[in-house]
Amino acid sequence: MIRTNDAFTCQNAVESQVKARILSRARRAYVVADSDKWGGRAFSTFARPSDIEALVTDDGLSDEARRLLEAAGTYVVTPSGTMQSRKKAK
Repeated sequence: MIRTNDAFTCQNAVESQVKARILSRARRAYVVADSDKWGGRAFSTFARPSDIEALVTDDGLSDEARRLLEAAGTYVVTPSGTMQSRKKAK
């Protein structure tokens, strides 16, 4: 699940810890989720939009969702080939 503007989440706390650990060790972090996950809520947070390089999703992601992710410096990658935003330098 992707809470509206602040977090990538999942229902299982152990799974969330594993995902967070993997993302923290990656040179480049990506999340793959269909657009239906946007706006959902789940129990445990594993990343913030600013923690990931890109969200790979379907073409159904709303323009508002895309703008919020891009404002956090996260690329949005879709099957139509759209890839927008630039990760901010840390």
